[in-house]
Amino acid sequence: MERAIDITATLDVLVRDLRNNSFEAPTPPQNSALHRAVFYLPSIRNEPNIGLLVNELALSPHIIRLDDRVLVSALYLSEGIKSAAVRKAQITSPTIDLPDWVDAILRTCLGIEYNNPTQLWRTVPILCGLIKAKGLQGAPLLTKKQMHAAQKLMTTTISRFISQPDKAPLLVFCLAKVQSEIDVNIFESSIVHDSVLLGTVDLLYGPLGLNWESLPPLCTDQNARSSHPVFTHLSDLSHLVKLCVQQSRSNDSLDIALNAEADFINTCARYFDQIAPNSDAWNVYKLCLFGICIQLEGYASVMMTRRGFDQGPSTYFALKILRTLAPIYFVVLELGASGFPPYDFIYYTSIDILTSHVRPEDGPSIERAARLLAGMCNLGTLRPSLVERGILVYTLDFFEHIIKLTNTGFIDNFIFPITRLYLAPRAGADIKYVQPILESAHSVLLAYLTKVSGRVEDEMSRHRGEDNTILDRIIPEYTETTLNLFPTVLSSDQLRFALATVLSVVSSTAYLVHNPNMVDRMLILLYQKCIDTPSGLLLPQKPGEEESDKKLTARGVLGSCLIHSIPFIESRQKFIDWLENAKRLLESSGSERAYLYEELWAVISNELSLSLADVGIKWWYQTKL
Repeated sequence: MERAIDITATLDVLVRDLRNNSFEAPTPPQNSALHRAVFYLPSIRNEPNIGLLVNELALSPHIIRLDDRVLVSALYLSEGIKSAAVRKAQITSPTIDLPDWVDAILRTCLGIEYNNPTQLWRTVPILCGLIKAKGLQGAPLLTKKQMHAAQKLMTTTISRFISQPDKAPLLVFCLAKVQSEIDVNIFESSIVHDSVLLGTVDLLYGPLGLNWESLPPLCTDQNARSSHPVFTHLSDLSHLVKLCVQQSRSNDSLDIALNAEADFINTCARYFDQIAPNSDAWNVYKLCLFGICIQLEGYASVMMTRRGFDQGPSTYFALKILRTLAPIYFVVLELGASGFPPYDFIYYTSIDILTSHVRPEDGPSIERAARLLAGMCNLGTLRPSLVERGILVYTLDFFEHIIKLTNTGFIDNFIFPITRLYLAPRAGADIKYVQPILESAHSVLLAYLTKVSGRVEDEMSRHRGEDNTILDRIIPEYTETTLNLFPTVLSSDQLRFALATVLSVVSSTAYLVHNPNMVDRMLILLYQKCIDTPSGLLLPQKPGEEESDKKLTARGVLGSCLIHSIPFIESRQKFIDWLENAKRLLESSGSERAYLYEELWAVISNELSLSLADVGIKWWYQTKL
């Protein structure tokens, strides 16, 4: 009896505090009205008093406040209800069992819908807490019927009030916390997806979310990170964006959301360029990139399945996503060879949309995207800025992908001149810093040469003469540049790939008719590089280098490249002459000799055409190597 009197007296005080307009609720936890209410709620022994306290919690101006602490108050209330439900499930001899206790709370929320409908939105954190409550084994504490009722009431309430800007942050925040628990059918039928999408991105990147003002403390202060509701729930909010994008049928809403994400990425890049990054800042940026990738997964899945899109919007969104990602690419570069799979999925899905379904009318849009990306770069200069380096590498990578999609004039007059600026490091450059730029530029140039070669092979081409002239001019210059960059800049694999690509271009049938001596000219350049390289010069250690190459010398790699280039010679006499050159190189080498011997035999025994195989075998045995 005394226990009942104590609880009743406590309830009286709680109700008075929650209703008193002059009562200032302190910041939780322990001495606040919310903390006391949550503590006593599982102990109440009759349903009317449960309803009374829940009603006061929902309607009290001290618990939910529509100000800059609205998310914190919603978080405290939802977590408080969840902990109360968990504690209720653990009480061994209740006078009211758990299902009846939950029913009393649900009836109270429904009662607010009828008695005070304009305040129904205040029940959303309470319903959120009930839905999130789990038992010791991780199973929901609510019955299936109760769970359905709670989810239905919560989602319909959100849809009713989501258009009110002052309430939208609380509503989408609570929905994000439980979106993984919501039944798929309820989510699809009861949610106004476009409104929730826009409300969520407004929360993510608006005054209460991630913005120019919030980034500095997030990057420097652990307390700021742990107390920022949007940052601590970034994954949940990002998944909500993803789900709403997948359900949206409004291209305008999708465009607005993508604009908000792009603005935040630009903000991140501008802020990072002004600070001396530390490990905390890098971690914040990695988490932000992860959240953005989750959000963009919705767009990627829609583009792949074509749900709600025809080809035009798919191309539009693919290009817009590709432009959006550029300023944040420096974070991906920082992650190194391991990469970032969520980013890769978004990037390559967008690239696949462009390359697999390109239409003639898409050409101007693709070229415009390339110009916009190039406009973000300080072309011709390279400041010590990780952001600028990332944008430049990203732009060059984009060039590589679109070369086969764009017209000849754009490639020759726009892509090639920009790429040419970054094929070799400037004097005094930090090789480690410029390495990603050089690698990307070489990839673009090789793609360009392949494109020009394809035009030369086209019998219907009206510009074959011009294209042959381009190859005549570029290939010797590029070959010399490539050889000069080895081994300090280019790895052995990169050198082999570059030379093999160029040799395949100059040995094509159409080009050989125009210039049958270019293969021989390339081999002369390569042979001279071999002669000029001292024997025994070990390769520098490079990340990602194959184990077998780490013990090779620079001369060994160059000699191997020369030997594997000999099969591109078609003339029998020149073929024999180059075998003799390879023999002289082998005999003048020291530690590389055994390796080059094996390489030469491998070429003669396995890599020659039928017309040259007998010549090679005969030469091998006559030479008696």
